[in-house]
Amino acid sequence: MSKNKGNVPNPSKSMKSNLFLISCSLASLLFQPARAQELWTFKGAVQGMTGHYASSQTLARQHGTGIRIDGEFNQAWGLTGSVQTTRIHMQPIVPTATQSQDNWMLSGHVHVLSDQLPGRWRWQLDAHQIHNNDITGQSDGVRVLAPHVTWHSATHPLKLDMGYATSHYKDTPAHHQWSYGLDFGFNQQQNWLQLRGDSLRHLTPATALGEKSTQATELSLTHFLSTPHFLLPRRVTVGVERGQKIYFVDIPTQTVYNLPYLNQGGEKIAATWMLNPTTQLSWVASQSRYLSNVPATHHFKLTTLAAQLTWAW
Repeated sequence: MSKNKGNVPNPSKSMKSNLFLISCSLASLLFQPARAQELWTFKGAVQGMTGHYASSQTLARQHGTGIRIDGEFNQAWGLTGSVQTTRIHMQPIVPTATQSQDNWMLSGHVHVLSDQLPGRWRWQLDAHQIHNNDITGQSDGVRVLAPHVTWHSATHPLKLDMGYATSHYKDTPAHHQWSYGLDFGFNQQQNWLQLRGDSLRHLTPATALGEKSTQATELSLTHFLSTPHFLLPRRVTVGVERGQKIYFVDIPTQTVYNLPYLNQGGEKIAATWMLNPTTQLSWVASQSRYLSNVPATHHFKLTTLAAQLTWAW
């Protein structure tokens, strides 16, 4: 979520400036000598989202859009740039009718072969910068650094990952988050089970609904369909989240949740269709439960529907 007050720079101007810089950087990759282009692979994605808040005293509905570009050189290293824009429509009691937020992300990664454990390491570093017009100013100007490492087994359908994130909010000490993940496949890898956990430390109780630390886990099951019919999705995922978390970073989706609401779990279902060998369309429906103390302590739910179109070249 977002906030601006006083003489805080206009988020839309900042976004245009940053978009110009990212565009120039990507153009420098695309317009290289032919031999260099042969070693590069690219993926682009556009996404849209809409959400509805139930029983919230301050929030009504939201919508958002995003764009993302990934480039990888010779399957050795790569860069990713993205921007997500969210607009939250408030209830009539809130002085500001709409909160606007822009989340900029730049990421780099490198692949390293593993000798002791047959497989491959992926070392990655994500940097986030968030600007919004939240009238309190607390969630504006958030900066996040999130390094993480993933190991892919070469002999078993197994993936392990570990991540860390340090988040810097206005007038509070840095928040520290540790994350882990375990993925393994079975039934000839037609099914994959994923277990994720997040542990946040050094929260400030005055701004984190009384919490000094939070713990949360997520369990997901993905099924790959073998039927090639284009009307059927290539894969379907169902997942459940339990526990509590606030001011957290979703490592797999590279998303920062910077608003002052305590997430108390939820459910989701996702499906992906292969439109052709290089293009896919994904839909995700989810419902999350939250606790807020603005203007008084209350629980509410957020139901969202998101779509993403991804293509490679």
